[in-house]
Amino acid sequence: MKPTYTIIFLWLITLPVFAQQPESPWQINAGLNVVDLFPTGRTNDTFPNQGGFLEDLSNSDHWNFGVPSLGIYRKLDKHFSLGINLAFAGIKHIEGQESPNWRYFSTDFQLKYAFSRQNSFSPYLRLGAGISSFKNDIIIDQERSEEKNFGGNWISTIGFDLKLTDKWGFFLESNFKNAFANQGVTHFNHSVGFSYGLGILDQDRDGVPDASDQCKDVPGLVEYDGCPDQDGDGIRDSEDECPMEPGPEENDGCPWIDSDNDTVLDKDDDCPDQAGPIENNGCPWPDSDNDGILDKDDACPEEAGSVDEDGCPVIKKETIEALNIEGGQIFFLANSAKLMGARTAAAIQKIISFMEADERIQLVIEGHTSSDGDASENLILSEKRAASLRKRLIELGIAPDRLESIGYGDTRPIETNDTSEGRARNRRVEFKAKI
Repeated sequence: MKPTYTIIFLWLITLPVFAQQPESPWQINAGLNVVDLFPTGRTNDTFPNQGGFLEDLSNSDHWNFGVPSLGIYRKLDKHFSLGINLAFAGIKHIEGQESPNWRYFSTDFQLKYAFSRQNSFSPYLRLGAGISSFKNDIIIDQERSEEKNFGGNWISTIGFDLKLTDKWGFFLESNFKNAFANQGVTHFNHSVGFSYGLGILDQDRDGVPDASDQCKDVPGLVEYDGCPDQDGDGIRDSEDECPMEPGPEENDGCPWIDSDNDTVLDKDDDCPDQAGPIENNGCPWPDSDNDGILDKDDACPEEAGSVDEDGCPVIKKETIEALNIEGGQIFFLANSAKLMGARTAAAIQKIISFMEADERIQLVIEGHTSSDGDASENLILSEKRAASLRKRLIELGIAPDRLESIGYGDTRPIETNDTSEGRARNRRVEFKAKI
């Protein structure tokens, strides 16, 4: 089988077996190399017949096979790698020479650019420089001597990597080694073989390979594909609206707010600006009658009452109504606080009877006037009349602490002041339960 077909055959049978993983930072190449001195377009004293540039490049008649071809490359970033190559071969085919016996060695340093490293098939170019050596053992008159040709080369390479599994790969490349000035020998050096990936490429050193790291430049966690979660709330920082404060996913990683500091979060708080208990959805309990007993505990939330009566007034509504009927029978001298008349005395006795029957009864006596006269004088008169009635009840045996008095003047009429009947009804005393 000709060497050309041999290389093609080796390439085909290795396709389903070996490949290189792009997440390995190091790539080691090993394989077969071919040295071709002919199609270079350069003359040389040692090898004068080197043909025109690229002349018969694919003609394997002047190919010289050698083993091994070695290379090691370190990835710098997504596309670039830097590495060195070594090649050894025996030179048996030189145009114009019979039965040559040269030994070939080369080493070079190159920068590699891979076009699509993340794909299975990745073409590449390389540029660099190196040295090559050709040695020939010569026997003249049974004496052995050595002829050498040694020099530097500028090197350009075209090739491709083929990856199929996690570590192994296949490569094929052609190197053109152009001699420095008149030193060395210009030649082609083709290589084919296997590659092996060492290590795991992990730029941020977080243990997540770059190939699967969604945040290659920032250390992160495996469970978040290499992205960080600085506040530990289970949401990667790139998706977290508050990456430095833990918060639930339903609030985009931000903590829920409690504006009124009542331990009920605003999202659950019906009154986010007023502190209130959890059991009332964050709202304060109301006290509609302002008796100091919350509506939830008040049996009479619309009427002021006492704690002992579960928020209900001590005096029943019916009792207050009955007392006010009697209060309507209490009269005073005109423009005076002096009580007068038998009806007034009888009404006062009934009021005393109510209070003696239930010692819990405590009353506020309210004095009212009509709008006749000066308002300030009416206020003073109403205060005096209420105080006069209180004094009379105390004189008749009611404890002073059970009674209060207050005057409202003409500010709380119950009838119109436009008629004499209405004004008469507005001149009155009323009883309210004392809280």
